[in-house]
Amino acid sequence: MGSSVKCSAAKFSLGPLLFLIFVNDLPHWIRNSMILMFVDDTKLTCKILDENDGSLLQQDLDRLLEWTKYWHLDFSVDKMQGHASWT
Repeated sequence: MGSSVKCSAAKFSLGPLLFLIFVNDLPHWIRNSMILMFVDDTKLTCKILDENDGSLLQQDLDRLLEWTKYWHLDFSVDKMQGHASWT
């Protein structure tokens, strides 16, 4: 009599792992702002006291766009928002 061997393969998705690999280098692209990342959320924050600070933020936003083109990724434009606070 023959014996049977049951085997199974774990279901595994590369999606989350690849995502982590992609976003791992994002902070290296941002030079002037603080970057906050959690799961698939990314926030840039900086204090803008004058026009030069605004230009530095724009440079980081431009680098963020370059990063998305480099990795062939898209941002969810519907979820984007700006926030300003005065102290």
